Amino acid sequence: MRPNPLLSSVALLAALAVSGFSSKAEAPSSAATPAPAATAAPAPASPVKTRSRFDVPPSQRNPFWPIGWERPAKVVTQAAPQRPTILDVPPELFSVSSIVLGQPNLAVINGRDYAEGDTIQVNVSGVPVQLTVFRITDGEVVLNHRGREVKLRLRLR
Repeated sequence: MRPNPLLSSVALLAALAVSGFSSKAEAPSSAATPAPAATAAPAPASPVKTRSRFDVPPSQRNPFWPIGWERPAKVVTQAAPQRPTILDVPPELFSVSSIVLGQPNLAVINGRDYAEGDTIQVNVSGVPVQLTVFRITDGEVVLNHRGREVKLRLRLR
């Protein structure tokens, strides 16, 4: 009987494949791999000669902006007029309807309840002013605005 060349080549390939897989699975020997040179110094980094820049003149459109987008116009604001440092706050702006003494002391001023230390904001001649509830006593509430006291009496019916 004559040997089949196709069958013998398939058998040879199978034998090589099996021997190749087994050699890859084995760990390589340390003698086969050369050790890295310990005396070799790293190469110095080359300096950057030129850096890239992207400057767009103010009259031109930046190509990275969306199409149709325009730079907002610069708004020139005028200096705000000088406000008086201390305003006289008339007590007629406030209406104290009730006072509750306890922990904490509470007062109902202009329909809202406030405790000592709370702030009240009112408009005096068109200027917003913040007052602090300084003290709440029996029949009287004292507000403080920049060191000036405004005394409010309980409204009696």
